[in-house]
Amino acid sequence: MPTPCEYTMYEFVRSGPPTTRTYLTSGPPLPTCLLGREGYLNLPPGCFRLEREVFIQAAASLRVAAELPCAQFLLSRRSVRRFKPDPVPLDLVLRALDLARHAPSAHNRQPWEFVVVRDRGRIEELSRIHEWSSPVARAPLAIVVLADTRQAPDSYMQDGAIVATYLWLALHCVGLATVWIYTLNKAEEIRRIIGAPDHLFPVAIFPVGFPAVEPKPRPRKELKELVSLDAYGARLPG
Repeated sequence: MPTPCEYTMYEFVRSGPPTTRTYLTSGPPLPTCLLGREGYLNLPPGCFRLEREVFIQAAASLRVAAELPCAQFLLSRRSVRRFKPDPVPLDLVLRALDLARHAPSAHNRQPWEFVVVRDRGRIEELSRIHEWSSPVARAPLAIVVLADTRQAPDSYMQDGAIVATYLWLALHCVGLATVWIYTLNKAEEIRRIIGAPDHLFPVAIFPVGFPAVEPKPRPRKELKELVSLDAYGARLPG
């Protein structure tokens, strides 16, 4: 029989302080935090049924990476700035791009294009656009994410940022490393280097390679510092 997991449930009522209850379930572990209303979440058998807006927080001894297979993937992503000199197979890069193109966008416009830069001269130029772009020079190739300002004049920046994030995770998925290189105040120079037209805005540059280092996890703010319920400042308990 599975080892019971202990959870604390906080029930938030608009007219008063939250009430708490602790219970056990032998079902599969819940994610470390869930926020929802009745019908939005399917709890394992034996768990307290949702009757009102709740916040469910797993006991501190439970780790999210052990509870959800996808969590370990997300938590293992790192910003890598040093790469092995080994060439990166184009097929591997295309697999990552094929995954990234499934990112969501406003009205499904998909207003993005990608330039895979392998020419060393262009790579060197991209590595000098500002003081933080030097990792590009240490990578076998780079990918420039472009957002189409004509196709999505009201959402090109957010759509481009979403697909760039998908690409970052997709590169991690296929075993490649990268770091997001800031581009916003260097758009004209980047377009010149890669020969892109004026209506394509460079949202990000990703130097891509096999990692030469394994960065340790960086400190993160606690969830309670970041989340408000219903109105700003109504922080989580504890």
